Amino acid sequence: MKESIGSRLVRLRTAIKTVFGMPDYEAYLERHRRVHPEKEPLSRREYYAEYLKHRYESGGPTRCC
Repeated sequence: MKESIGSRLVRLRTAIKTVFGMPDYEAYLERHRRVHPEKEPLSRREYYAEYLKHRYESGGPTRCC
């Protein structure tokens, strides 16, 4: 079965975000629905704020080299 252009674009966007270390809100929502269906997920803004807080306030390096 052929994959639609829309689903190819979603997969491409996810791959690009992964390569550049960016969070994927859609993947978060999907996992949250599976693992914590009883809890309300974070909003997109809250999700990115948590990501930035974790990345830059964790005390560890913020770059690869």
